[in-house]
Amino acid sequence: MSNQGSLSASKGDAAWFWLKLGFVSFGGPAGQIALMHREMVETRRWIAPERFQHALSYCMLLPGPEAQQLACYLGWLMHGRAMGVLAGVLFILPGLVLMLALAVGYFRYQQQAVVLAFFQGLQPAILAIVAVSVVKMLQTTLWSSSGANAMRSEQRRKHAWKLGLVVLTAAVTAWPVIPFPAWMLISALIGYLSLSGGNSAVGSSDSAEPRDSIDSRVASRTPSARVSLAALCTGGLIWLSPLGVLAALNQPKLVQLGGFFSQSALVTFGGAYALLPFVLQAGVQQFAWITPTQMVHGMALGESTPGPLILVLVFVAFLGGAQQQMLGPDYIELAGLLAALLCTWCIFVPSFLFILIGAPWVEAARSLRWLDGAMQGIKAAVLGAMLYLAGFFALHTLFPGLPAHPGWSQWSAHFSPGFALIACVCALLMQRFGVSSVKVVALACALSGLQLFLGG
Repeated sequence: MSNQGSLSASKGDAAWFWLKLGFVSFGGPAGQIALMHREMVETRRWIAPERFQHALSYCMLLPGPEAQQLACYLGWLMHGRAMGVLAGVLFILPGLVLMLALAVGYFRYQQQAVVLAFFQGLQPAILAIVAVSVVKMLQTTLWSSSGANAMRSEQRRKHAWKLGLVVLTAAVTAWPVIPFPAWMLISALIGYLSLSGGNSAVGSSDSAEPRDSIDSRVASRTPSARVSLAALCTGGLIWLSPLGVLAALNQPKLVQLGGFFSQSALVTFGGAYALLPFVLQAGVQQFAWITPTQMVHGMALGESTPGPLILVLVFVAFLGGAQQQMLGPDYIELAGLLAALLCTWCIFVPSFLFILIGAPWVEAARSLRWLDGAMQGIKAAVLGAMLYLAGFFALHTLFPGLPAHPGWSQWSAHFSPGFALIACVCALLMQRFGVSSVKVVALACALSGLQLFLGG
């Protein structure tokens, strides 16, 4: 049954929907976007499919968490700025509270055997989740057909540059000769130049789009350059004000942490999977806020809890603030909590600004055709970053305790066949039988616990 436009929704129904979505939005950005499409386009018919795709295309081009930005965009689209803010907040609030609680519990009890066993169980499941995500993105990004009658040879030629960009991005992420944010911009430029002469488009033309009940409300929100500039300046001051306060209070470590996450919010295009390698390089290697194992554990929590995957940065920030004793030895957990809240503010406030300021202009234009190439380049680069993440997780999951520069004999000595088997089983269940990530995580924890109990 085709969706002919959208049906109206009350503000109360919409607010309740966004809150419920915040509790059940498992599966990372791909799963969250699919859930929003199913509920808002197919089931409730609040948003026409063309408007949903148009909003998604814009959010995919922005730095930061695309699923949260899409929630903010759709909330604004239906009921204006206030509902846009509320939709974005409710989408992240349940996951944020849960991640803070888990970070505190992890910091207090991470050395206990039962906690170590739990996280060891999570690791092969997360490896499987990332691997399956890479396979799905390979299928859709590199080998998906651009048309029903597209020739295979033309498809290979068209997507050859994407495969090269994937490999280059994985190499650049592993050996950062070029800063990762700069590489994402280069990837967007490569994509734009590669497809600038093509006829691909992001969305449908206006003439082919059914008219929906949101049209009149959107038409009344004519964008203004003066209003947008004023909102940008005001929002920017509000966004950076906590860093000014901390600088005045002589807290250089927290200023450094907040400054890093503020930079991350602006330059890491491609969503959470593009941001995580950037944070991995800085948080583990440059600033030594956390260890590689703790990064894997944080990623495990991010994949197995609701809300944007980018909430793993809250875990990173809490451990960084606590372990580095950023407020001194007497306020260890307070420093972690303050660092986590500062990270949340610095990461998410720009996302709201991008939507509330940019969405009226995007709706007025109703065409992003010339940006399609840039978006394709970003997608290919994100896939390369995911390949690096998959390798990172595989190394630390399948070869626990491996030295930094291992010899040939050490590889076999540190290999864990039990975890390798669990990861393969989890990947098979998700890829072949469509088992959800939550069930896979539970199964992996049970199997890993059994392995540890049997002494394997």
